Amino acid sequence: YYHKGEYDKSIVYIQEALDSRRNWLHENGFTDEDVWIALYTGNLADEYARKGDYDSAERHYLYCLDFYQRLYPNRGKEIMHLLDGLISVYQGQGKTDKVRENVELFSSIQLKTFLQEAQGMTKRQRADLLGGLDNGTMEIVSQFALDNPDLSDLAYNAALIHKGFSISYEMWMRDNVLKADDSELKKAYAAFKDAES
Repeated sequence: YYHKGEYDKSIVYIQEALDSRRNWLHENGFTDEDVWIALYTGNLADEYARKGDYDSAERHYLYCLDFYQRLYPNRGKEIMHLLDGLISVYQGQGKTDKVRENVELFSSIQLKTFLQEAQGMTKRQRADLLGGLDNGTMEIVSQFALDNPDLSDLAYNAALIHKGFSISYEMWMRDNVLKADDSELKKAYAAFKDAES
């Protein structure tokens, strides 16, 4: 139904899958702290966003983000996907401050994920990995900045980040990591450099 644009029907079936999973968990003595609950909830968020029901989409994205950040903080790709959807929702709602906040979080997670996964890769493999980590968020920010000059610095910074990766990511990465106020990022960078030598 998603491919046909029938979002209401898609939502009904995703909700049925979610309810079925939740019932099974409860019948077997488990809690809702389950990856499948988060997955179905994330799918619901995507469908609500496509439908334009931003309040429902936001609620579902926030539930999933909380789940992953608490229980699976190293699953950067899943978290970035959720942030990507949430940024689109905030753009649709015109919440500039929330767009800014979540783009900055997205960029930080993107860099950490890259550092964790790129160890031991060739430069070509790293470029491919980076391409896979960019799921459109920076395009959204750039488009939003056209309509909202308050975000032009964010779009510019996002463009610089990607240019830095593609042209001379090593120097850019080192300088920015050393300037960052994020000890986890610095540890990931140190492990990344150790693995390179």
